[in-house]
Amino acid sequence: EDLEMLWQIVQERFASSKPKNFLDDFLLTTLKAMFEKPDVEAQV
Repeated sequence: EDLEMLWQIVQERFASSKPKNFLDDFLLTTLKAMFEKPDVEAQV
């Protein structure tokens, strides 16, 4: 539940801007991997 709320906040934060440092990018990438379904064809 807390992670879902964090994911919503991160999505809103980066909807209009790109991550500006490593930690922002790491957070966005990690949460995206957890909550979005992977695109299997993109990995081939």
